[in-house]
Order: sequence, then C-alpha cells, then structure tokens
Amino acid sequence: MKLAKPPPAQGTDEEIAALIETLHLTGQRLEELTAGEVDGVADREGRTFLLRHAQEQLRQSEVAKQAAILNALPAHIALLDTQGRIISVNQAWRRFADANLLQGPEHAIGVNYLTICDSARGNDAAEAHQAATGIRSVLDGGENHFSLEYSCHSQTQQRWFLMTVSPLADDHLHGVVVMHLDITERMRLEQEKEQYFKFFRLSINPMCIADPHGCFKQVNPAFLKMTGYSESELIAKPFLEFILPEDRQRTTDEMKRQVDGHVSLNFENRYLCHDGSVVRLSWMAFFDRHEGVTYATANDITERKEAQDRIIQLNRVYAVLSGINALIVRVHDRQELFEEACRIAVTAGGFRMSLICTVDLSAMQIVPVASAGKDEGLLTAIKDILSSSEGATNTMIARAIMEKKTIVSNDSQNDPKVLFAKKYAATGVHSMAILPIIVADEAVGALALYASVSEFFHEAEMKLLTELASDIAFAMDHLNKQERLNYLAYYDVLTGLPNRSLLYDRLNQAVSLARRNASLLAVLFVDLDNFKTVNDTLGHTAGDALLAEVSRRLASCLRDTDTVGRLGGDEFGILLPEIGNNEAAALVARKVINSCQIPYLIEGHELFISASIGITLFPDDAGDADTLIRNADTAMYRAKDLGRNTYQFFTAKMNQSIQDKLQLETDLRHALGKGEFLLHYQPKLSCTSGKITGFEALLRWQHPQRGLVGPDEFIPALENSGLIVPVGEWVLACACAQAKHWHDAGLGVLSMAVNISGRQIEAADLCETVRAALAASGLAPAHLELELTESQLMKDAEGIIDLLKQLKAMGVNLSVDDFGTGYSSLAYLKRFPIDILKIDRAFVRDIVADTNDVSITRAIISLAHNLKLKVVAEGVETEGQLGLLIANHCNEIQGYYFSRPLPAEEATALLHSGRTLDSRMLAGMRRKRTLLLVDDEANILSALKRLLRHDGYDILTALSAAQGMEMLAIHPVDVIISDQRMPGMSGVEFLRRVKTLHPETVRLVLSGYTDLQAVTDAINEGAIYKFLTKPWDDGILRANIEEAFRSKEMADENRRMHAELALAHEQLQKLLASKEQ
Repeated sequence: MKLAKPPPAQGTDEEIAALIETLHLTGQRLEELTAGEVDGVADREGRTFLLRHAQEQLRQSEVAKQAAILNALPAHIALLDTQGRIISVNQAWRRFADANLLQGPEHAIGVNYLTICDSARGNDAAEAHQAATGIRSVLDGGENHFSLEYSCHSQTQQRWFLMTVSPLADDHLHGVVVMHLDITERMRLEQEKEQYFKFFRLSINPMCIADPHGCFKQVNPAFLKMTGYSESELIAKPFLEFILPEDRQRTTDEMKRQVDGHVSLNFENRYLCHDGSVVRLSWMAFFDRHEGVTYATANDITERKEAQDRIIQLNRVYAVLSGINALIVRVHDRQELFEEACRIAVTAGGFRMSLICTVDLSAMQIVPVASAGKDEGLLTAIKDILSSSEGATNTMIARAIMEKKTIVSNDSQNDPKVLFAKKYAATGVHSMAILPIIVADEAVGALALYASVSEFFHEAEMKLLTELASDIAFAMDHLNKQERLNYLAYYDVLTGLPNRSLLYDRLNQAVSLARRNASLLAVLFVDLDNFKTVNDTLGHTAGDALLAEVSRRLASCLRDTDTVGRLGGDEFGILLPEIGNNEAAALVARKVINSCQIPYLIEGHELFISASIGITLFPDDAGDADTLIRNADTAMYRAKDLGRNTYQFFTAKMNQSIQDKLQLETDLRHALGKGEFLLHYQPKLSCTSGKITGFEALLRWQHPQRGLVGPDEFIPALENSGLIVPVGEWVLACACAQAKHWHDAGLGVLSMAVNISGRQIEAADLCETVRAALAASGLAPAHLELELTESQLMKDAEGIIDLLKQLKAMGVNLSVDDFGTGYSSLAYLKRFPIDILKIDRAFVRDIVADTNDVSITRAIISLAHNLKLKVVAEGVETEGQLGLLIANHCNEIQGYYFSRPLPAEEATALLHSGRTLDSRMLAGMRRKRTLLLVDDEANILSALKRLLRHDGYDILTALSAAQGMEMLAIHPVDVIISDQRMPGMSGVEFLRRVKTLHPETVRLVLSGYTDLQAVTDAINEGAIYKFLTKPWDDGILRANIEEAFRSKEMADENRRMHAELALAHEQLQKLLASKEQ
C-alpha cells in the first residue's frame, strides 16, 4: 500500500493517552450500569430486554461521546479490532482518506488495515510493511506500544508523520488505536537545530551560546582558537568576566536591551584573550525566548578597528600638518612658531603633550622653549631629565639631536632606551616620539610628542610626523633667512656695522633732530689709504680681516650716541650728532687717524695703513643727508691729494672740482661716438742697429672746447667709469689697422704695442676682441704686442696665467709694462708666457746720477736676459741715459730723446725719412760684438755675412780650423760659429781647443753633417753652447746668435760684478782691520 500525503493534523502523546483511557472507562461503565439496572428486574426476559435496551442506549450515548472526542482530536485516528479491521475512525482520518482517493469514509469501516499495509508497493512499501508488523506485535501482546516515524513527500512539499499503535483493552484485548500525527514542523525544527549545531561546530566564525544567567553554555572551536582558552575554561563562566572593565557596562546595557525585547542586536567590545592580548569583537546576538538562551557570533574586527584608529590618527596628523602649513604662511616670530606648533599638535593631533626644544650652543644645553597640553608634572620631569648629568648625551631628545634621526618608544615603561621610564610612567606617558629639527643639515632642536597609550606611533604616522618636523624646520629656516635678510638690509656682513642704508636713515633722523634743536652735526667720510695694495698682495681674505679690525678701532673712537657705518669697500661714514664745534669733529678725526696708524697683525703679517678723512657740517655745508655725504666724500679726496693720512673740512671750492670731474666723465661718455679720440705713436728703436723696430699706440683726446687733453687727466676717468673697455677695443682695432697700413706701404715689418687696461683683462671677451682686431686689419699676430702692467698681472696671478696662455697661443707678443714698480713674484714672472720687459721711466730718469737706479736697471736687464726676454727702456730723454742702457745691453729704447708720440701722419713721415739713432754714437757707446764664422765652403761664409750684415756685428771669417785659431789669436771674439765637417780638424775638435784657449767665447756648431755622439759629448763637456743644422731658418739662426751674444755679455757682466764684489769685500776687511787696530 502506498501511503498518500495526509491532510494537516496535529496531536500530542497526552491527547492519545487520554483517548485510550476514555475508551477503557467507557467499557467499564457500560458493564457496571447494565449490571446494576438488570439486577432489579425479576423477569428473566424482562431482564434480558431491559439489559439489551439499556446497553443499546448506553452504547449509543458512549459512541456519540467517543465520536465527539475522536473528532475533536487533530490526529488521524482509527480503531482496529483484534483482526486488524477498522471499526471506527475520526473526522481527521476521513479527511485523510479523502485526500488519498478512497471510496469515502463509510467504506473505511470494516476494511482490514493490515491487509492494506501488507499490499503496499513502491517507495512506501517498506514503511507500510513495518507498520503492519508493529500493529500485529501489539495485537499479539508482544509489544505494549509501537511507534513509527515516516516521511510522506510530494514534489512541492516535504511532510513527516508519527504513527502510534496502542492496545485497546481492559482485562481482554479488544483491539488497537492507530493514530497518525503530523510532525513536519517538529522535524523541520529538529533539522534546523541539527544544521545549526553542525554549522556551530564547523563555522570559522567564533560562536557561543549563553544561558539565561549570561554564562557560557557552549563555544565552538573557532571561538576557542581566537581567544586561546580551552572549553573547560569558558563553560559556565560569566561572559562579562572576559570583557575589558572599560567595556563591561556598555556590554551589560546591550544584553539588558535584548532581554527587554530586542530579540537580536549588534554591539562591540574588547575581549581579553588567554595570553593577555586584547581583541576587538563585533557581536551579533539572538535571544531564543523559548529556550531562554542567547546565540552569538563574534567577528574579530581588531585589524579593522586598528586601521580605523590609524586613519583617525592619520587624519589628526594631517590636520596638524595643515595647521602647521597655515601657520608657516602667517607666522613672523620664532617663539610664536614654536608655541602655535605645539598647540596645534595637541588640539588637532590628540597628543597628551607636545614639546619643542632647541640647542643653546652658548650654554651647550638643550632647552625647552615651548609646549602645549601642559602636564606640569610631565613638563617638570622632562626639564629635570634634560638638566641631569645624563641628559646631556643619553636622553632620547639628546640622542635624536646628536644622531639627527627620529627615536620612537611605543612602550616607554618597558623600553630599555628610555632612561627615565619611571618618571614618564608616573606622569601617564606610555608612548613618545622625538623628531630632530634639522636646518641646513644641522640639528637645531627637537619636537617631542607624548601619548598616554601604548603603540601610539606607527610607521605611517611617523612618516607624516617627520614631514611635520621638516615643516617646522623649514619655517625656522625661513625665519632665519628672513631675519638674515632683515639684518643684511641694514648691516654690513663683514664688519657688523650699519650699512649705507641704515647709516643714511640714521643721518636723516639726526638731521631732523639737529634742525629742531638748532644743533651742530658732523659727518666724517673715512677712506683707507693703500688698502688695495693689501688685497692685491695678500688676497681678499687678509683684506677682509683688516677691514674687520679697522671697524673695531673706528667704533672704539666714538661715543655711544655716534654711529659708524660701512659705505662700501674700504670707505666708512661716521655720524657725530650734537657736537659743540668744528674742533670736536676734528678731534674725532685725529683719534681715528691715530688709531688706524697702529700696525695690524694679519695672518702673520705686520701691516701698516692710514686713513684719509673728509668732514662736513650741518647746517653750515648742507641741509640734507645726500649732500652731506657727498661733501664729506669730496673733502676726503682733497685729503688724499694733500698726501693722505690727514683730514680736511669741506669747502665750496672742493665742490667745483668735483663738478669738473663729473663734467669730464659726461664728456667722455660721448667722446667715442663723436670721434674725439685719436692715437699718437711713439717709436721704439733697436740699441744694436739704431733702427725703428715698432711703435707704441698712445690714446689722446681732442676735446671740442678744451683742446688736446692729456692721458693723465682722462685715462683714470675712463678706468673708473668702465668706458675703458669699449675705448680699448677701438684703440686695438685702430692700432692694428695702422700697423698693417705701414706694412703694406713697405715701410718695414714693424711691431705695434697696445696697452691693455685692468678692466679689459677682467672682461670675459679680451681674446675675442684681439682676434677680431687682427682679423679686421689683416695684421699678423706676431707683429702685435699687448702691454700689461706689473700690478695688473699680480692682482690675480693664478687666474691671469690662463688668459696669457690663450693670447700667446694666438701668436701675439706679451709685454710687462712699468716693470719694477710693482710687487711681482719671480716665481710668477717665470710662469708668465711673456716676451718683453719694459723698464719703467722712474728708473731711467735718474740712471745717470743715481747708482741705485743703475743697479736696478742692470738687474732688470740681467734678469730678463736670463729668462730669454727682450728688454725695452721707456722714458729715455738724454744721451747719457741712452749710453748707459746700451752699455748694459738693453735691447730697445723708447722716449723723447728720439721722438715724442706722433700722430699717424707724422709717424708715417718719420718712417719715410729713414731716420735712426746715430750709428757713430752707438759704436762709441758700446763695444762691438765680434762674430767668427768658420767653414771650408766660401759660399756658405758669404751667405751668412749677407744674412747678418744688418745686425751690427763685426764679422770675421775663416776657411779652416787653423785659420780660425789664427783669427782668435789676433782679434777679441765673442761668438764662434763653426762647421762640423772640415778637412784637417772637425768642428768639435776645433771648438774643444778654443774652449781651452779662449774659454770666454760662446761656441756654436752649424752643420749639415751630424756625428751625434761627438756633438753630444762636446755639449756635455761645455765645448759647444748649441748645435744648429744646415740648411738653416734665417729667423731662428739670427735669434740663436743674438741669444749667444746675450749669454756672453751676461757672463761678462757677472764676472765684472763678481770682481767688484770681491774688491768691496777686500776693502771691507781692510776697514774692519783698521777699526780693530
């Protein structure tokens, strides 16, 4: 039999038991009532009838009552007799039969239920057979009760039923009661419960069940794993016992809300784990009112909460950074910066306290300068720490500053690097970060941040906090620079004195005050004499040290109410307010002059300088600051004109002189454009041939009103104004063009000397200027001489060497002008790639009468020849001067003795005239240079004589070594040039003999044949001065012969001087001996 799906019905075990009990009581009552009623009737038939009648009535009454009871029950109930036939069913059973398509309720009566079960087929057959077996076991008395749970599912619904079989009996078995109860809901709940507990055990989410008293009833493995407890450590323990004390009240309130009606809720708290750590949990709890328990699922939100806390913390730090950046824009005071930065750190950053310390270098201490969120106990503790003996080097603040790196402690109570942990703990500090404040790569202080919780500082926060410290450092640096700029705006960096701006400001105020009070005011303009010499010789470092010392001396000469300021360079201004009379100003001037004269010890050098001072008075000389300074400056220049190291009061006449100078400079600015400049040319002449070898171009100014202005008057103005650079370019271009014109005209291969000013040397394009002038004129570089003064070269000797080398590489000749007047170093002179030394006219002027000038001139000539340089003497005006120069082997002369500087037309006419120095005078003034030529080829001797005939030599010739020896015996000879390959005796053998017999001669070999070893040996022995090859280069040969004569003359001079020295020594010894006697 297939059990079809029954209609819904409900029933309980108590209802079934009550039904069976009712059926038993009904049978007993029926017997009792019928027995009692029948016993009262005597007639047997009557008793029988009466019995039947009574029984029928009672039966019908009880049946009706039983039917009412059965129909009232929701279970499907059927009464079976001892054979298993259905004898009665309730309405629920009939509805069950209708639902299973039976013929109707009336046909169910009498049907054998066992037969139906036995004949079941299909999926339900096994359960139906099991039901039949159970019914029979109760009918047979083998079982007192039987029950069976079975399913009855459809495609859309799942249902479960419970079939119970109970005996219907008193003393005898009358049948069984079969009930089918719908237990679908119960089965669903059981399945859900079973699934929940399976999920509970296997879930990866921590879960627990709490009893009505709030104690753990069950916990799943995930909960145990998360908390680290064992199950026995939790079961029956109060849930609140494991919650942090700070969160218990809030958790209790949430649980109370649940009991009060909120079946489910969510809340968060912090849970204490077995290892002492704390996890942050989010709970979702459900209260089962039926069972009185709470089901709860926990979610570990520690990382999320920490991330949220960090985000909150980062946002706070961002807020601090934003506040600090806004502060930087508006703050103008360092203390305000510190105090506001600390306040922002506490209010926006959530720190318990912030502190800024700076390094006091004078006291070598770390000093707290600002703090916020003040905890007086904490601040006092930090100050005590920093002032302790260990605090100097070992505190976190000190180490952060010394090491220039951030130091963090997130557990200050247990961190070994926190020296005074107890003091911090006593003030409630559990985390701290010390960030050095670094300005210009120097740690100038530290920002200290203190938090009341552990693990407050994390990597992300520290990155931002490092930026915070950098922002504070940037602000400090900005303020430092601003203060520095403010200082520089009013004070001189080198001396610390008021600068021109501040001095003028104070002078304006003093003028206003003097005008109101009708008092006298003096202004002194002080300029140091010869200060430039110190800079040029010892360098700017020494010059700066000298200026600093002068500043101190000037300040020491003044009253507290006076002011001294640096106007620039070596110029100073002194303001003397409220003086009584002129003499008071003069007294100060004398004090300044005397103070400046005291020797200065600078870098191991004892230096001497003086001061020139100009004095002007208010209101006598001027009524405003600018005019007072200008007048004092004018008076100072008058003091310099009077010999320096003095003072002068301003007069109106001085002002006119200044006006003339200003007008001169104004006219100069237009002179080049108007074509007012012109060149004059002064010839240079050879002391050997007497011929013109070249010219020096000299600048002249043809002023439209004043006429021809001398160079001494306008050249300094050109230099001072910087106009010398464009004018110098014009001079160079014109001079090169004129030299090229003379060359093209066949007037001789003449050199052109052009003076180069210091301003031109300092300009970056001198080489380009020279190159452009040569290119424009077509003049060969070898014919251009650039004259630089000795002082110009030594101003920056190292720097100028490269420039000279570049010019020399172009092929031009370089000359040192005014040699002997400066302070040149011989070491530098040797390194300079120069060609010519010019003896200054100061030594030439008195050379005839002054033995010192003669000695200096001889020394310069000797020095130049030793360095292979040509010597030119300028300023030669007399025959005596010329004679001494020629006698001492000067190469060339220049001066009014032969010619003044000439305009181009007159210089051209001079060249056309062929005028030279008087050859007879030249011959009388110097011993003839004698040259011996020895060669076995007559044509060679003729060619050499033709080449050298214009060089002024007395030339002797010999066709063999033997003839050469004869010539040497007859004539005094200076230089010998011999061929090497000659019959009878080689050139080397010949010159070896000459060396023995005539050692003062200078000996050269000129040969096309080379016995290299023999020549080398001869040179090493000193027999040969130099070896020259055939065929020869005319220029090179002439230069080598000239050099040989110079060498001979220098050796002669040395021998002469040695003899003089020996004679002087002998005379000195005699004098000393006579004194002793």
